Amino acid sequence: MIDVILRVPDETILENRTALKKAVAALFGDRHDGERSNYLFSPEPLLDAGPWVRVRVVDGIVPSSATPFVSVLDCPVPVAGDKVIATAWVALKSKVMVGAGSAAPRIAARLDRARSLFENAIEIEDYEVGERYEIARIERGRERFARAFNRVRVTGRIKDAEAAQTLLSTGIGASKAYGFGLVDMQIERGE
Repeated sequence: MIDVILRVPDETILENRTALKKAVAALFGDRHDGERSNYLFSPEPLLDAGPWVRVRVVDGIVPSSATPFVSVLDCPVPVAGDKVIATAWVALKSKVMVGAGSAAPRIAARLDRARSLFENAIEIEDYEVGERYEIARIERGRERFARAFNRVRVTGRIKDAEAAQTLLSTGIGASKAYGFGLVDMQIERGE
């Protein structure tokens, strides 16, 4: 499993989840083979290399040599007892009505429940959800809808290395085909 950092020639693509999905699929092929995901991706900027997309290649996909790489990074290998900070952009499965102000408490409660997605892998010391959720507008065929999303952050210790590795390879939450769910882990080896 590796993370590939790609330059994005047009910054506006980061705001259009459907165009972003299509651009990544053009480089890496189908995201899912029917049994498991081949890659996850996220448009979250972590480098000072301009607009970019991070693609976690899970198995077997070798990007084209013409792909505009910034860099290739090895994914962390979690070990039980490691201290960890895990972050992810989590999209809710249910569609939301854009402009529905009364939805905010429900969205916040559902994002709080995303904590359970980490509990098998991490002995959680702290769980945080960003202060404001955002709305992603998505197209699938002729269907247009919106999903609420926000960043979650978990700190703690790895309690099950295999479950943590599964988090890295499968991601969490809904709308992974649109750039959500990639889990980033910053690991500090335990004593």
